[in-house]
Amino acid sequence: STLDQGGDRAEPTKENTMVGSFPEGETNHSSIGSFVVVRNDGYGGGHIVERTTLALAHMLEVLDQVVVVDLNTQPGTPIFLSLLPHSISGTSKLKSVVISREQCTRELGSPCKDKMYELLGRNIGLRESTSVYIISTNPEVFIPSRFTIIEIMHRISLQPERSAVILPREDISATEARTRAKRLSD
Repeated sequence: STLDQGGDRAEPTKENTMVGSFPEGETNHSSIGSFVVVRNDGYGGGHIVERTTLALAHMLEVLDQVVVVDLNTQPGTPIFLSLLPHSISGTSKLKSVVISREQCTRELGSPCKDKMYELLGRNIGLRESTSVYIISTNPEVFIPSRFTIIEIMHRISLQPERSAVILPREDISATEARTRAKRLSD
């Protein structure tokens, strides 16, 4: 996952006025969001919907906004978000953007078939986010707690030449993801 400062994302208010790269006073008032690119085309192997459900539920607990960019869903196939429980797909903290194969073909001259087009989806997610701080990650990745994210932001603020942090990836099974999700919600 990558944590990036999103530039001109939100109007300055008392709650999100920045001192260095931190809001004045309590840091929990900063707008922290994420964007993920999803595909309902069989990419990503088995249990992608289950893994994504668990990870997005956690993101929605920790973050202020999650932008889901559905890229390359095949014609006649439901968009990825419709496969998720309403508790995720129906929340106001989630914003959905759908980019069809037809749109890719019209805009880019060919359907979004290879992984390079995921960069297009990430660019769209970044532009659609309204958060001050934005995490770019994959849909099935468990992000850290808000406390940890704020600690990372603090460490970035101490090194002004850095505006991004790359966290190590830890692959876990669906069973382990469920266990962690349960622990986080308790």
